[in-house]
Amino acid sequence: MLIILSVSFVPLSTGCADGTQTSYIANSGPKIVTKTSDKPSFAKEYTKPEPEKEAPIKQAFSSSARVPSAPTSTSVPSAPLQSMNVQRVFPNLTFKRMVDMVFANDDTERAFLVLQPGRIEVFDYTARDPQPQEFLDIRNKVSNKGNEEGLLGMALSPNFLSNGHFYLYYSATGPRRSIISRFSVNSDNLNSADPSSERVILEVAQPHSNHNGGQIRFGPKGFLYISLGDGGSRGDPAGNGQNLTTLLGSILRIDVGTLDSSGTYSVPSGN
Repeated sequence: MLIILSVSFVPLSTGCADGTQTSYIANSGPKIVTKTSDKPSFAKEYTKPEPEKEAPIKQAFSSSARVPSAPTSTSVPSAPLQSMNVQRVFPNLTFKRMVDMVFANDDTERAFLVLQPGRIEVFDYTARDPQPQEFLDIRNKVSNKGNEEGLLGMALSPNFLSNGHFYLYYSATGPRRSIISRFSVNSDNLNSADPSSERVILEVAQPHSNHNGGQIRFGPKGFLYISLGDGGSRGDPAGNGQNLTTLLGSILRIDVGTLDSSGTYSVPSGN
């Protein structure tokens, strides 16, 4: 059972087991992968570009190379723990296997709750006693056999109010893979989506049932960011997180604004 809370606190650096503190380098960030396929396909069909010399994100390792077992730690001054306030936002609502919650970027004051088995609930987040109702059920498409598989992420189109499009990241079988698809709401009911409206955008093969990532969000320029896990098994034995020739262990950036005009996503010029 998962209870929704509102939490506010002062972010701190992360402590390591050896007593050091881990912090991120200011100019580092996720690697952005250029995609050039005209249609959805599996990861092995893509080749990633080399990282920029001035700010390399990852080093490429061969499949036989030894991958470091832990990230490098940098000692930084420790900071005292600041006060933290926790408040129940929806005291009468509890959910099992909730993995994401997004808010409509319009004036309808709706929240969408993503449930890992393959369902999405919608409710008015300003109501004193919100009453969730089913927005979408795609359990027949979703595989949640693994603890880290399932319907994992949701992002509303920047033009959701006018086009009714939203995007989902979910796990599937036969073969095991991650799917990013676009769906649409029913034209006569904004609180109900049409399961048959699915348009598959991208499929990425997953070697194992864990480390599947799943978070998707639109950036300020309207591009869709997709986070893919390293493919799983304990300790990333294949070294996918350090391998520039696979999409696994990456954050992708694509332009889905061209789906209707060209039939596929496009690659942002800044990738």
